[in-house]
Amino acid sequence: MAGDQLFYIALAWYCIEVSGLESTAGLVAFLGALPRTLLLLPGGVVADKRGSKHVAVRAASVRTALLSLAVAGTFLQGMSLGLLVAAATMFGVTEAFYLPSSQSMVATVGKPGSEERLQPLFSGVEKVALSVGSAFGGVCIGVLQPSGAFLIMAAASAVSAAMLALVKEGRPAPAGTDVTVVSIFAGVTTGLRKVLTRPSLRSTLILVTVAEFAASGLTGVGYAMLSSEQGWGSERMGAILSYFGIGAAMASFLVALFGTRRGAELVGPSMSIVGLAFAASGACKSPLLCALLAGVAGLGSGVSSTMLLTRFVTQAEEGQLGVSMSLLSTAVFAAAPLSYLYCSLVAGLVSVVGVFCSLGALLVLTSLRCRCMGVQETDG
Repeated sequence: MAGDQLFYIALAWYCIEVSGLESTAGLVAFLGALPRTLLLLPGGVVADKRGSKHVAVRAASVRTALLSLAVAGTFLQGMSLGLLVAAATMFGVTEAFYLPSSQSMVATVGKPGSEERLQPLFSGVEKVALSVGSAFGGVCIGVLQPSGAFLIMAAASAVSAAMLALVKEGRPAPAGTDVTVVSIFAGVTTGLRKVLTRPSLRSTLILVTVAEFAASGLTGVGYAMLSSEQGWGSERMGAILSYFGIGAAMASFLVALFGTRRGAELVGPSMSIVGLAFAASGACKSPLLCALLAGVAGLGSGVSSTMLLTRFVTQAEEGQLGVSMSLLSTAVFAAAPLSYLYCSLVAGLVSVVGVFCSLGALLVLTSLRCRCMGVQETDG
């Protein structure tokens, strides 16, 4: 996860550096996210049929090879917009198989019924990795050549593949099933029907999608735009994003410590806090104040995202977790490229401040609708 975050912030920064336009970061991120979005559901079906660990290890290995090619390309030919688009696209393809398989491993490494305890811990560790990746990424971009930054990404991916291969699963992996186009299509349609016909899963999916539309654009390209406009540099951009990650990690660990029993009551207020903090961040002239506000946004985001994700995982059917998580990831990553595109358009037509204020307002309005959307209800 730390390597992934390094890749995304490097992609945004290098796009701005090569083109000289803040809006280019959102456009390239949008183009790179399309194949990931289209392939996530098939990737989840493959994980269910072949085993989460099996698919995650192989996807991480392929990703390492692709990043190694990016190292060679940047070293031999230098940085170009075409190379960045190609790297983003290939990275997105491997992520489509890696994300649902690695995320569904939370249900295979522990005993049945342990998901409610393990998921907040997984979320906390993930957010720590995002924070580390943001801070380290900002430094790498500032002091290393692009080939050096891509080399670190490839090394991180290789370590990830090796560590995943060593994980012992607490439940038996599914018997090797032939994966065909017909079986993938059948798995996708069955998974969609089971998730979308359950009110609790459907409402959670909607809330996650709206929240991700707002947050992904700002953390993916918004802070890069703001840092470039204010002249703060890549190191401060990375530090700001790391504050967001630290806040989110702290919140996830607190949820794991105190439990999720009454967590649904906190989803709405925490989303409001995120929205207000994001809106205020866009108007900041001080990188320190912006970082502190990003930390506040991270705290709120950590609470709401961990509660919603735990709710989704614990209510998904066993044997369908891979495709269920891929549906959640599809919603998230379908929202992300649209958010990148939105950020680029608003930044170009209005201002970077307009990007932060409009998406912050969306989160506040969504938080007011949480109860109406049924986030506190169950299917029973």
